[in-house]
Amino acid sequence: MPCLLRNPFLLAAAGRRRVAMLASRSERLRRERKADEKVERFNRMMDLCASAEDLHGTERIFQRLVRDKQEPNDLSLALLVAASAEAREIVRAEMWLRRFMRAKLGEIRQHPRVTRSLIAAGARSMVEEEEDSSAVRRFSSLVATSKGDLDDTKLQKLEESFAAALKECQPMSSVTKHLYEELLQCLAGLGKKAQIQSRLQEMAKLGVPANTLTYGIIVNALRPTEQDLLFASQLFQQVEESGLMPSLPLFNAMLKVCARAADLDRAKSWFQKIYDASLQPNILSFNNLLGACTMFGSVSEARAVLERMTKAQVSPDSFSYLWMIKVSGRRGGKAAEACLEEARHQELKLDTGMYNAVFRAYLAEEETPETPKNVKRLFEQMELDEIRADGMSLSSLAYAYAMQNEVERAEDLIFQARQESGRQRPEFFACLLFAYARKRGSRSRKAERAFRDLVDSGLAPTPAMLRYLRMAMPTEAEQLMAELGVSEKSVCVGGGEELVKPIA
Repeated sequence: MPCLLRNPFLLAAAGRRRVAMLASRSERLRRERKADEKVERFNRMMDLCASAEDLHGTERIFQRLVRDKQEPNDLSLALLVAASAEAREIVRAEMWLRRFMRAKLGEIRQHPRVTRSLIAAGARSMVEEEEDSSAVRRFSSLVATSKGDLDDTKLQKLEESFAAALKECQPMSSVTKHLYEELLQCLAGLGKKAQIQSRLQEMAKLGVPANTLTYGIIVNALRPTEQDLLFASQLFQQVEESGLMPSLPLFNAMLKVCARAADLDRAKSWFQKIYDASLQPNILSFNNLLGACTMFGSVSEARAVLERMTKAQVSPDSFSYLWMIKVSGRRGGKAAEACLEEARHQELKLDTGMYNAVFRAYLAEEETPETPKNVKRLFEQMELDEIRADGMSLSSLAYAYAMQNEVERAEDLIFQARQESGRQRPEFFACLLFAYARKRGSRSRKAERAFRDLVDSGLAPTPAMLRYLRMAMPTEAEQLMAELGVSEKSVCVGGGEELVKPIA
């Protein structure tokens, strides 16, 4: 045998076989990597459609993925179910789940994205149909119910649930990564910078290192504070130092957090860095920059961005004009409505949010006899455009009737607004108190009832609400506030529900 191995012909043949085997393995790995990258690109497009509640768009992309002879992964299937749930097509979500179960394509039901979407859509029973003891599902359920109401105590329970869920998952699985990303999102919302860094290190040790998408999820969830903006820059630097190529979605996340913080200078700087990285800004990039202009309050800067979009051959969409309407609303209702008509002239699809921004602009002006007329006229136009009114639209119309002392009509509209919203909102109580303050006397009992309901619902009153209460109940307001434990220190300052100027 040793003699055979020393035979130069045999050695050459063995060498050729080894080279061929390595080349074949390398080619196979390359095909798998390219296929995986292709599926991830499809997944990103599906994720965008699902987040926009565009179910048909998500399904079309899924069909393209299959026609392209790519094998969908767990995330692809989960996004299809989630898109159905987020579009409130619960029957369709159940159909997809059953189809995947019959095809034995994995436990999609307990995927975090599916669990969160089904719970948000009110289909908790679908989540709990199987294996009530699933720690993964319990964690995702806890995340879904904690959003917007997370504190340190709830975070501790969340991390305990996360630890249990992690034990159920296979190492280096997509579910493990999504669990980490959900936890990181919660940590970012509370500004837990040290814990975020610790979890990122854990991910690397487990073989599921953070990618640019993970960093984008963290940045998107950060608070609009100076400290968090600096932390976002630190995370971006980590991306570069780790050898990852900063992606356009990550730049867009940086722009978005700057917009929320109304930091226009930083936003403009990050926008320029997109070009510096040899990338081209997309519609989301421009819209986030418009958002920064709007939050900063500069109409001229926003108009300059809109012109820059046209030069870059990026067509403004409805979101672009929504920002334009909002920032123009600082100059009054007429300016906001002019932007709405500009969007109509551009043949863009007008939506409820755009009309609501114009309503808000008119109601924020100093009240004149024309104010309620303008709101009513605009609402009629909204109906002619066959755009569905939501709770904000209806409460805006209720304010218009309250300005004309038509209290019962205002009450009817607030009732309708509550039904449409499915929950109590601060602006509904503010509108009722405003109406009762305008027409005093017999309305004081109703003002008391509305204020009690406000406190019972767990919502914090605003300075405007207290002002309206005192006007509706001049001699009893202070006693009622003391009884309910409400003081000037406990009010919510700067709430978005203060749509109108103080009553003269």
